[in-house]
Amino acid sequence: MPPQPRTLPPFAVVTAETLSIPSAESAPTLHQFDPNELAHLATLTALPSEAERLCSLGRLHVQQKNPERAIERFEAALALAPDNPDCLNDRAIAALMLRDYEDAAHWFEKAVQCAPHNPRLHCNLGNAMRDAGRGEDAMPHFARARTESATARSRTRER
Repeated sequence: MPPQPRTLPPFAVVTAETLSIPSAESAPTLHQFDPNELAHLATLTALPSEAERLCSLGRLHVQQKNPERAIERFEAALALAPDNPDCLNDRAIAALMLRDYEDAAHWFEKAVQCAPHNPRLHCNLGNAMRDAGRGEDAMPHFARARTESATARSRTRER
């Protein structure tokens, strides 16, 4: 049985020592947390998993326009939770920041595989494919985004 991620109680003080950091084998790019990350982590003690904490750190680095550091955090999170569509989507967005459209399309495709009915993911994948010069491949994803969005709206109206 794989080890379960350790969660911290609500309102715990988060430091590098209180987090169990993945081993070098599972996340070779993960380094010690910098003071900015520790301050951010202190606000996240209610998150249930370390993967979510790492993904949140990646989002922090995206906001700070540091895509390389964001990618390190997203990949560390994905080493712990490889089927998290939100983290996969965020990893792709970091690739877009580097203008690596093929890499972004790769990560958006993984996100779509995990959440095939999410119209936002299909739209993001279509945009990355289009930007990578794969317009023909993008069209079905734009169509699927439209279909999934309409389906979601009709479900909402039925309630």
